[in-house]
Amino acid sequence: MVYVGTEWADTIVGSLETALSQLAVHTVPDAATARSEHTPTAFDCLISEYVLPDETGTAFLSSYAGDSDLPSVLLASEDAQPTASEVVSANVTDYFVIDQMDEHHATLAESIENAVTQRNASHRERLEFALDLADAGAWEYEIPTETVWWNKQAREIHGVSPDRTLSLDGIDELYTPDDRRRIRDAFDRAINEREPFDEIAELDGEDRQWVRIRGEPVTSGGTPITVRGSCQDVTSFKRREEQFKFLHSAGTELMQ
Repeated sequence: MVYVGTEWADTIVGSLETALSQLAVHTVPDAATARSEHTPTAFDCLISEYVLPDETGTAFLSSYAGDSDLPSVLLASEDAQPTASEVVSANVTDYFVIDQMDEHHATLAESIENAVTQRNASHRERLEFALDLADAGAWEYEIPTETVWWNKQAREIHGVSPDRTLSLDGIDELYTPDDRRRIRDAFDRAINEREPFDEIAELDGEDRQWVRIRGEPVTSGGTPITVRGSCQDVTSFKRREEQFKFLHSAGTELMQ
């Protein structure tokens, strides 16, 4: 999340970090800094005070209104409030008057959590639809909570039951010893060095199967918060590749 403003930043951000520990909150003082440091795809929610040093919060949020599913929250005081038309034009998800909020800002935290959850669910549905067309699976790893999510297709590709709880260590064990270290190293680089990866690994089982795994880190304020990507069964491709190598090797030996 990105919080824009300075008047209530300390108290609001502190409350949100306590209530929503799975979401990182980055604070910037004004609209210009927010635009220069953060793109809409790099965060889950935008929170802005109405009175900013360089423009109003509604004017700032209006510049992101084109990304209609990006949750945005506007905060104002009783002495300085926007008009109803300003709030509507800014496409604000929720609006709060600070003087009327509870001490721990529980209502604000709940509103943000619900909006972010709905947005992520919508994104996953669209991603799953696109990947279904490509016969691929989708996966996501939330760094702050160390939570792993795989869709149905990703589980089927790896032979993992729908009710199995996933972890990074558990996923490592799905691949052969030769490949699991390479995949884990690629994953660590995505988290620590913000480096995307595209690897092919063999599953650890009696029937030889290969999976292509692609991943890309998602950052907020330069800090990786999620790694997400896709996986695809490439067994038929690998078998054709091995067959070609065998035939090429056999042909070379016959010609010698």
